[in-house]
Formats: sequence, structure tokens, C-alpha cells
Amino acid sequence: MFNYSMNRKEKLFKLHYMLWDWLANYPGKSKSHWPVWDMINIRIHVPNKCFLCLYYDNDCSICPLGKPTIGYNEVYFECKLFGEWDTFINRYNSEIQLLKRMLNKEEKHKQQKFIKELRKAITDIAKQIRDIKGDEYHG
Repeated sequence: MFNYSMNRKEKLFKLHYMLWDWLANYPGKSKSHWPVWDMINIRIHVPNKCFLCLYYDNDCSICPLGKPTIGYNEVYFECKLFGEWDTFINRYNSEIQLLKRMLNKEEKHKQQKFIKELRKAITDIAKQIRDIKGDEYHG
């Protein structure tokens, strides 16, 4: 998985890429389903199951995924792409459950088409998150 000459940043970004590649290939799965956690969690705690959170010490203001958000009398940072991905995952899984209960073939076909669109959106967002580079400015 790693060679010994890799520094901490290279290792964490490689894990980040591996996780999001897996998530792009398995829409409907959450980060906690990634099979590599069993090997990793024994050795290190990964906040939010995010290697960028680990690398940037959980400081969204310096993370390339962090985006400023204006709140009540303050500006805070959050990972909007992850929030979008998470929303799509929840919707996707709900729609799959709804499809299982449908009997009408025409409705089922429409539902399958919608689920396919959600699956593509999930994959696209996962790839965007995966492709973040550590030196990108997020301003």
C-alpha cells in the first residue's frame, strides 16, 4: 500500500484517494463501509473518517475542501462537497427502499431512472472530493 519513502502527507493523501475511489465505485455505501478501516483504525484515530481532517488537524479553514459559510454574526468553514455527497447518499438509499416496495412497472421504471441519476451524482461528487490536491487554494 505504501512505500517507506512516503512522508505523512503523501500517505494520508493516498488513503484519501483510495477511500474516495472506493466510494465512487460503490454509490450507496458510506465511508464507514470501506473495508480498509479494519486495518487502519487499530493504529490511528481518523476524525470524521476523513484523511484530510487528520492531515489538517480538523481545521476546515485550511483544508482544500473547506468552504466559508456565513452564519449568524460569524463566518465558519465546512466541507460542502461532503455534505452534498452525504445528502445524495441518504436520498439514494431511501429511493432504493421505495423502489423495492413499488409494484407498478411504469413507476418502477421512472424510479430506476431517478436512482441512476442519483448514482451518477454520487459518483461525480466522490470523484471531485477524491481529486482535491493538498496545495489547492480553497478561497
